[in-house]
Amino acid sequence: MPDTADIELLRDYARRDSETAFAELVRRHINLVYSVALRYVGCVEDAQDVTQAVFIVLARKSVRLGPRTVLTGWLYDATRFTAARLLRNKVRRQAREQEAYMQTTLNDPNSDEIWPQLAPHLEAAMTQLSEKDRTLLVLRFYENKSAGEAATLLGIQEQAAHKRTARALEKLRRFFSRRGTMLSATMIAAAISGNAVHAAPIGLAVSVAAVAAKGTAATASTLALVKGTLKMMTWIKYRFAVGVGTAVLLVGSVATIALSGHKGAEPNGQHYQTTGTAHVKGMGQDITYRFTLAVEGPQWCLRATEHREKGVVETNIFDYIESGYDGDSVYEVHSMETIARANPDTANVAVATISKGSVPSDADTLVKNLWLGLASHCYFASASSKWLYPLFLGRQTAAAVDGRFAVKGFWSTLPGSPGLPSKVVYTFAFDGKLRNTAPNVTDLSNRTNVIMTALSQRTDDGLVLPAKYKTEAYSPEGRLTYETDVEVESATNVVTLRVFRPTLPGPTAISDFRLDQGDASAAPVTYISTNWLTVEKAVRFHPPKMSQDVQKGEQ
Repeated sequence: MPDTADIELLRDYARRDSETAFAELVRRHINLVYSVALRYVGCVEDAQDVTQAVFIVLARKSVRLGPRTVLTGWLYDATRFTAARLLRNKVRRQAREQEAYMQTTLNDPNSDEIWPQLAPHLEAAMTQLSEKDRTLLVLRFYENKSAGEAATLLGIQEQAAHKRTARALEKLRRFFSRRGTMLSATMIAAAISGNAVHAAPIGLAVSVAAVAAKGTAATASTLALVKGTLKMMTWIKYRFAVGVGTAVLLVGSVATIALSGHKGAEPNGQHYQTTGTAHVKGMGQDITYRFTLAVEGPQWCLRATEHREKGVVETNIFDYIESGYDGDSVYEVHSMETIARANPDTANVAVATISKGSVPSDADTLVKNLWLGLASHCYFASASSKWLYPLFLGRQTAAAVDGRFAVKGFWSTLPGSPGLPSKVVYTFAFDGKLRNTAPNVTDLSNRTNVIMTALSQRTDDGLVLPAKYKTEAYSPEGRLTYETDVEVESATNVVTLRVFRPTLPGPTAISDFRLDQGDASAAPVTYISTNWLTVEKAVRFHPPKMSQDVQKGEQ
C-alpha cells in the first residue's frame, strides 16, 4: 500500500469503506496538516482539533474529489479554511499566542535564527500566493519532494515547476521584507524545508483515523469546525467555478424586461425607511445583522451587515447583503470582497440572484424574513382569500399546474398604514400539484411551513409597523429548521436608501431564475458578470424557448 497513489486510496475508501486505505492517507499527510494547523492556531490542542476536522471533511467529501485532485494541495487549503474558522472564535488572542508558541518551540539554534523570524508569519505569507503556487511550495518544501516529483503530481513540466517555484519564493521574500525580515529566497526555502513539518503528537493519527473514518463520536468543538469548514469550502468552490463555460463578462448597460409572475399591487403612495437588527438562527447560521430597509410604493430595497459588538468576532463570510425590487425583478447580492482579496485567483468577488416578479422567493433567508415583516404591504393587498404566492417553498417543492402557483396561508394585518402583517401562517398546501419532498409524511395539506408573528407594534410618522416580530420555519415532519428575531429600532417617512437594483461590486457569480419558462423546479442559469444582464444576454448561457411574456427593451 505504500506505493499506492493517494487518489486510489481515497477511491478505495469511498467505494469500499476501507479503513485501512483511509488510515494510510492519514499516516501520509497528518504531519503536513498538523504542522500547518499549528502555525495557524499556535496551540497544540487547537491544532489537533483542526487536524481532526480536516480529515473528517476529507472523509465526507471523498466521493466528490476528482481523479486529478492533488491531495496534498487540497489538504493544505482545507487546513487553512478549518484553522481560519477556529481562529474567528479566538482572534483577540491568536497573534500573541501563536508568536509566543513559535518562539519557544521552534527556535532551532542550528537555523541561525532564521526560522523563528519566518514561522509566526509563514502561513499568512502562503495565503498571498495563488492556489497553484501554494500547492507547489507545499510539495517542494513542506514534503520535500523534488521538482520532478512535484511536476508529475501537478501535471506540468519539470522546468515549469522550477520557474514557478522561483517566482513563488520571490513573492515570499518580498512579503517578509515588507515586515522587516531581510532574507534571500534561498534562505527562506532552506528554512521552510528544514522546519515547516515536524511530527504530530504520538497517537494522534490513530484517533484521527478512528473518528474520521469509523464514525466514532467527535467533540462538539470539532463538529462545529467541520460544519463551518464545509460551508466555507462550498462557497469557495462556487466562487471559483459557477459552471462549465463560465466567463467574466465586461458589459455595459442592461435592458428592461417585462416578465410574467407576481407583480404586486400598483403603487399606493407608501414610502418609508426602517432600521434595526435581525438574528437568524438555524440552517448553519447563528448571526445577528444590522439592516436598513426602504419602501417606495411597490419597490423596496435593503442592506444588511453582520452586527459585531465589542469583543465579538466575525462569524459570517459576507461583507454585506443587498437586495431590492425595481418594479420588474428581485435582485440580491452577497459581497465577499474581503475573502477575494485574500485569494487573488478568485474569479468573482460576490454571488447574486435575479428572479422575476416582486416576491423574493429565491432570496436568502434573511431577505425573505425582513421583506415579509416590513415590505410586504402590496403582496397582502393583492392576495386572494387563503392563497398566497409562495415565498418560502417556491422552487424547492411546488410545480404549477394550469397556471396556478399559490400556497395556502392565513394572515392578519396591523391596523393602519401601510398594511403590514401582524401574523402569517404558510402551509404546505398548494393550489396545484405538490411535489412531496417528505415521503414519510403522507398528508402535507395541514402541515405548517412558516409562522410569522408580530410580538409588539410601533407608530412612527403615521406608520404602524411591527416593533418586534419572530419567524419560525418547520420541515414537513414538524421539525424547527430556523428562526428569525427582528427588532425595529427606527422608522421614518424620509427615504434615503434607494438602491432598488443593487450595484455589483465587481465580477459576480449570478444565478438567474428569469429563464425558468414556468417550471418552478428549473435550475437557474449561471454566469459571471460585472453588470446585471438582460434576459436577451443571459439566455446565451442556456438558450431556452423564450416566453411571449418577455418584452425586449433597454434599461
